[in-house]
Amino acid sequence: MKREKITNQLLDLILNSEVPLRLLDISKSMGIKSDTDEYEMLQNSLEHLIGTGVIEKTPKRRYILKQNESDSAITGTIRIQNDKGIIETQLSFAPKVSIQTRNLNTALDGDKVVVQLHAQKKGKKPRGEVTKIIERNNTAIVGTIDYNGYYYFLIPDEAHYYVDFLIPETKLKGAKKGDKVKTSLLQWDDPLQSPTAEVKEIIGKSGVPVVEFDSIIREFELPTEFPDGVMKELAAVVPDIKRKPPGRMDLRNQLIITIDPFDAKDFDDALSLDMLPNGNYKLGVHIADVSHYVPENSETDIEARYRGNSVYLVDRVVPMLPELLSNEICSLNPNVPRLTFSVFMEIDMKGNVVDYEIAESIIKSKRRYNYDEVLEIIE
Repeated sequence: MKREKITNQLLDLILNSEVPLRLLDISKSMGIKSDTDEYEMLQNSLEHLIGTGVIEKTPKRRYILKQNESDSAITGTIRIQNDKGIIETQLSFAPKVSIQTRNLNTALDGDKVVVQLHAQKKGKKPRGEVTKIIERNNTAIVGTIDYNGYYYFLIPDEAHYYVDFLIPETKLKGAKKGDKVKTSLLQWDDPLQSPTAEVKEIIGKSGVPVVEFDSIIREFELPTEFPDGVMKELAAVVPDIKRKPPGRMDLRNQLIITIDPFDAKDFDDALSLDMLPNGNYKLGVHIADVSHYVPENSETDIEARYRGNSVYLVDRVVPMLPELLSNEICSLNPNVPRLTFSVFMEIDMKGNVVDYEIAESIIKSKRRYNYDEVLEIIE
């Protein structure tokens, strides 16, 4: 750990120095005396960093950060924010490197690149320059076609695209000015020229709400259908609960309700409330037991993990689970038995939780309320 600390301090010192440093300068700055074990560690660190190409030794026996591209150059995925590139690293002296637009050298958001660090004055944030693009990000570029009287070009929807893209007439695929389209990058090798792209799909007229929502789905490549393996598993699910599964708490006769927005289609939690003999309340929160129908590492589970969450647009939902599961089989619809996990909390008159219990259960919701109805009751 001591050698690692010395190496990190050494890198910080060289990176923030405006001039090449002698060994004597370095040891004095780091407070390391020549007759100590730390001095030997310092020398070893210098030789190691020279060997790995991070720093170099000048003819005058001074040490400086290696300026040419080398094996030590930072490799990573670049993100464009506010017309600047950002790349995160595992280096303690430069955990985040900023790249000015003029130094992006045709790199686009999501590209895997090589970045060479620039020498910086002490206290300044690390900066660098893209020296090589290893792999282009193949994500679709969604935007609006425009025409200036000479050329067709794409104005991207997303701000992280800091340039417009020329569209050759042979690559328009019938798109016209004002069309919302999905495109892919054709070529961009020279930062002094505009990148070119080709139309892959015409989504519709820009500004039309349904077209704008469609463009979001295309741009972020949101999955609109489930794989065959998921649908095959879904077909094998038995939705009807004929009897109480062993080991589950039977709450089908309890007064349990759901409260959701008036337009909700899936009900994943329900509530119950009872007064205990000691004057405390027993609050029950009953959560749909999706895991009963989606075994771990099944095709459905893997697909749900890939999606991560449901995406709610203004006019539609891109669900994490097939709607037969989320809206029907697992949804706590009224007057049908559903499998749940129940959390019971004993709450005193001051609102403190004094006890709790968690159990696998089966419920039958007695009523679906919406927020407006409940607010009216409260008021």
